[in-house]
Amino acid sequence: MQHLENKLWHEFCSFMYVENCVERHMEQRPIYKTKFRYIRANYSFLKREWQEAKSIWLARAEIS
Repeated sequence: MQHLENKLWHEFCSFMYVENCVERHMEQRPIYKTKFRYIRANYSFLKREWQEAKSIWLARAEIS
């Protein structure tokens, strides 16, 4: 289960990074150069969001 949760955490961060890039592009703000930089700058926010979204991501993984 821990392996699955780690995999989903990385997928979640990738999803959030892409969403952030789209928002920043629309607002004509500079985007983070890498996913790692985005995660480092927004780690607390991502952990909070992950706690709220984790059950949905786990449920989706079990279905597929």
